[in-house]
Amino acid sequence: MVDPSLENMWKRLRKRGPLGTQYVWLAAFVRQYAVWGLELAIHADDRATRFVREHVVYLPDDCSGYYGLSEHIEEPDLELFRGFRFPILDRTKVWMKQEADRLGFGHLMNLTWFCHSPTKEGTPCGVCTPCRDARKEGMGWRVPPTPA
Repeated sequence: MVDPSLENMWKRLRKRGPLGTQYVWLAAFVRQYAVWGLELAIHADDRATRFVREHVVYLPDDCSGYYGLSEHIEEPDLELFRGFRFPILDRTKVWMKQEADRLGFGHLMNLTWFCHSPTKEGTPCGVCTPCRDARKEGMGWRVPPTPA
């Protein structure tokens, strides 16, 4: 069962803009199982970035570092994102693809999945929110043209 306070935070944030339900159950998971530091792949193009971008600090580590929610935030509802790490918050999907190509594993990027409603043939539908987002984020080559 999800803590109602987490769901209420999400509902209030959602009034300010799109925010998927996964953030509620991921926040509940972090708290229930004490997996502080769970990494979320919120990236520069992601709609969720708008909620956290101005409220994070960069924290270096043994690898390349990550962003985390600032210790002191003015907006209590952003506590929904407490306990997460955001390692690619400043990276765009286009940058990630270019970097993967440069390092020789760009072909693996084609194996990632995003579509919520794939066709029977297993290809992206081209109309769901993640498919539309792929176009907006410069990855339109991954989805079919928008149907007329």
